[in-house]
Amino acid sequence: MCHWQYPIARTKELQQRTAPSIIADDFTIEALAMRLRDNRETIFCFSSDARKPIQNLLGRYNPGKTTDESLLLKGYTREPHRADRAKGDPINLHRPCISLCWYVQPDLLATMIDEESLNASGLLARLLLCQTYADWVKYDRTRQGISDSTRAQWAELISALLAAYHGADKPFIAAATPEAEQILDHYQHSLVDRQGELADVKLFAARWCENAWRVALTLHAAFHGVEAHLHPLAGETAANAVRVMEWFAASQLDVLYKRRQTAAAEVEDEILKLLADREQGRRLEKEEQRLGQRFDYVTARILQRKRIAFGQTANAVLARMEADGLLVAEDITPAHGGKTTRIYRAVKNPVPG
Repeated sequence: MCHWQYPIARTKELQQRTAPSIIADDFTIEALAMRLRDNRETIFCFSSDARKPIQNLLGRYNPGKTTDESLLLKGYTREPHRADRAKGDPINLHRPCISLCWYVQPDLLATMIDEESLNASGLLARLLLCQTYADWVKYDRTRQGISDSTRAQWAELISALLAAYHGADKPFIAAATPEAEQILDHYQHSLVDRQGELADVKLFAARWCENAWRVALTLHAAFHGVEAHLHPLAGETAANAVRVMEWFAASQLDVLYKRRQTAAAEVEDEILKLLADREQGRRLEKEEQRLGQRFDYVTARILQRKRIAFGQTANAVLARMEADGLLVAEDITPAHGGKTTRIYRAVKNPVPG
């Protein structure tokens, strides 16, 4: 009787492998890395109730309860990722690709938005956040839903795209027409022109055009199917992608509204306190201290040096406080010429808005 056995190392490796899959629902970050390793480094994370994976993301299993978004960030930009494990060999991913579609309850969305590290790392800015505010409506049985033929066509399209592109040995490239490039470039330029208005959500707005390109490629693939790489991205597709992204951008700002208001109020309070201190001769700049005077104004530059607000955010918050009647502005030009500086003083006993 003859027995054939795997080498011990090979047996251990096979035991660590996960079953082939393209969709992940409830997972830890370590488990997600294993899924990626065993599935051509590509995965679709879908959950109709993403409470558990988001709790894992927020650090449920981390000793320090810190967020664990590094792999998700790498899966957005397709950068190499190394996952060291307490048990087993490290997992080395070369170009991980992760798509997320999470449905969450409003309380969990609010928790994510309030988590500073998810904002600072840029994870939330990479997501198309939205709150649909779907109403509870009466049944309308005459209203047609998605037909069986449409469902079948959609399933056929997804299956064909997976067969053609998911298992490909090399990437395919879809070029863009000059018209498409112009439309998407114009969208990016329009966002730069709004940087004063969007200064406090710059990390989010900076991703809108990039995500518009991603949406455009998705629409392009849906339109052309397995021949998507044989056709250039059309201007009409790019324009549709921008419209989709504008909807998501508006929804994102709506979701962030409470956070923006709270942050703005905190900055305004800091500015008013700084003005009060400066009137008492405290918290002055070094050159101001040498003059031995009190100063009853602030500038955008002073806010930056005091680390209260930076860049366009400093100018935007001062302009907003002026518009709200909390500050009054004055342009000062040196007697012998030079650069004009806008200074802001507190309005005494401002009228409540």
